[in-house]
Amino acid sequence: MNKSVLTNLRARYAELSKQKALRDEVLRWINALPEEQKCIVVKELITLLDSQDTYTRRFSTQLLGELKESTAAARIAARLMEDNDTSVRRLAADALAKISGTEARDVLILAAKSYDAVVRQYAVNALGSLEYEDVAPLIINATKDENYHVRISAINALCRVNSAEQVTQILLDALNDTNQHVRARAIYHLGVIEDKSLIPIFIKGLKDDYGRVREWAADALREIPSDAAVQPLINALNDNDERVRAAVVRALGAIKSSDAVHPLMQALEDQDLQVRMRAAQSLGQIGDPAARFKLEKLSLHGSTVGEKKLASEALSKLSNL
Repeated sequence: MNKSVLTNLRARYAELSKQKALRDEVLRWINALPEEQKCIVVKELITLLDSQDTYTRRFSTQLLGELKESTAAARIAARLMEDNDTSVRRLAADALAKISGTEARDVLILAAKSYDAVVRQYAVNALGSLEYEDVAPLIINATKDENYHVRISAINALCRVNSAEQVTQILLDALNDTNQHVRARAIYHLGVIEDKSLIPIFIKGLKDDYGRVREWAADALREIPSDAAVQPLINALNDNDERVRAAVVRALGAIKSSDAVHPLMQALEDQDLQVRMRAAQSLGQIGDPAARFKLEKLSLHGSTVGEKKLASEALSKLSNL
C-alpha cells in the first residue's frame, strides 16, 4: 500500500466507516511505515483536514485521532470549532480526546465555552473521556447549560471523571430537569450506584411522565430489591409502555415477594410477548406453586417456542409444596 492508495481510500470514507477492519488495515499500514514516510502521510492527512469534501475531512480527522498525532491538534481544533459538518465536529472532539495532552485539553476547555451548542456538547463529552479531575468544575457547570444535549453530555462525562457516588447530588438535581432525556440519564447513572437510600427516588421515578425514566427506575429497583418497592411496582404493571412493564416484572422477580405472584400471573396474559416471557421468568424466581396452572397453560399454548420454553423452565423451579 502506498500514498496514492491512501488518497484513493479517502474518497471511499462512507464505505470505510462501515468497515472497521478496513480502517484498521490503513492504520496498521501507516504505523508500519518508516518514520520518514509516516511523517509524509501524516502531513498529507493534516492537509486533508481543509478539504472541501466532507467525507475526506471525516476520514483524515478520524485517522489522525487514532494515530494520536499531537502535531495535528491545532488543526483538528479548528475543525471542531468551525466545520459545517456535525460529524466532523464530533470526530474532531473524539480525536482530541485520543490525542490527549495539555494542548488538546486546553482546546477542549475553550470549546466547552463556545457559543455553539454543538461544539459545547462534543467538547464536554470529550473532556470526560480525558478523565482529568481538574476539568470537573467546568463539566459540573455544563450540567446547567441552556441546551439539553450539552446537559446530557455533561452528566455522562461527569460520571466518567468521578464515580457516580461523588456526583449523586448533581444527578438528583438533574431529576428535576424539564427535559425528559436529561432526567433519563440521571436516573440511569443513579441506578448504577445501587444505593438503598435512593429507593424512594426510584419509586418516585416509576411515575415520571417519560417512559425511559420509568423503565430505568424499575431496572434500578431490580438491582436493590426492597419490599418497599413491591406495591409501587405492582401498580406500574398497568403502565402503557411495554418496556416499562417488562422492566417491572423483572424487578418483581428479583424481589421475590409472594405479594407479586398473582399480579405476575396476570402479566402472563399481557399483550406484549416480552412482558409475558419476563413474567414467566419472575414467577420461576419466586417459586410459588400457585402459578403452576398459568405456567402450564403458557408452556403448552404460548405464542412462540421461546415463550413456551421459559414457561417450562419456570415450572421446573416451582416449589413442590
